Amino acid sequence: MCLKRLIDLSGLVALLVFMPEDALGQFPDLAEINGQYLPGSQMSVASPLEAQVSSYELGLNLPIELNKRNYLIPGLTYHTDSLSYKYQSDGFVPLRLFHSLDLSALYVHLYDNKWSFSGRASVGLAGDFKKIDADLLRFSAMGMATYSYSESLILGGGALVSYAYGELLPLPAIYVDWTPTKEIQLEAFLPAFAVAKYTFAKRVEVGLRAEVSGYQYSIDDRRLGQSDSCTAYVEDSSEGCTEHLAFSNGRVGAILGVRLVGSLWWTNFAGWSVFQRLEQYDHQNQKLAQASFDLPAQFVFRSGLTFRIPRD
Repeated sequence: MCLKRLIDLSGLVALLVFMPEDALGQFPDLAEINGQYLPGSQMSVASPLEAQVSSYELGLNLPIELNKRNYLIPGLTYHTDSLSYKYQSDGFVPLRLFHSLDLSALYVHLYDNKWSFSGRASVGLAGDFKKIDADLLRFSAMGMATYSYSESLILGGGALVSYAYGELLPLPAIYVDWTPTKEIQLEAFLPAFAVAKYTFAKRVEVGLRAEVSGYQYSIDDRRLGQSDSCTAYVEDSSEGCTEHLAFSNGRVGAILGVRLVGSLWWTNFAGWSVFQRLEQYDHQNQKLAQASFDLPAQFVFRSGLTFRIPRD
């Protein structure tokens, strides 16, 4: 079994090494696993309650060459947020663990040496996983065209759309990849991230990164029916109290990456959350005013391993 896996992996690496350079710019990393830590944060000025969040994520992608101009990349991503609390008041319902699992398919078509198209669709589940039902489902899609002005500049544009809890959210998408030298790279995929980095001897990279992210989780916890925040709860309902919460943040910070061996990198991010927002909704997707918080800015640290596409 181990030998077979090694043969399969070596074939995949060989395929990637001989891919055209304009195709490589379209592909996600082959594998990534990371952990993220945030210190405890006071939830409200009116309460001493503090919450601390630790997050872990695993992503896998498998590029498949359909022909010289068409590629299909199925992927899987698992993310979990673990919460702990201090200074809980009577009647507080601690929500401890949330999960999200997404299956995706990315299609890349190379029209010529300049133009290409990328389309991605994903379906997933996100919630406390106390039971699996339609409330956990979410969908997203992306379409983007890119143009290579030169070997050092690639520009792209398109749109993103996501659907969850009965709400459709469309957003524009802009991509820029500029490498004025072999050591310097400026890359941005708006509205998700922007990064500027310098690489020493193809082994150590340092730079700055800004990012925006967010998660929504379905909650199916009957204990919430006893709390004031669950306005939709019906005492004799066999379905219990199902809500969802949304967490969004924006961060800026420094990055450090070290190539350990081959295309395996140890990556780190240390920075500051410039905004954080936690919002809770009832089963009709109505925001609960008493259960929404603007969290204070705080330090954040993320570290992990990334298996990148070989480029040399």
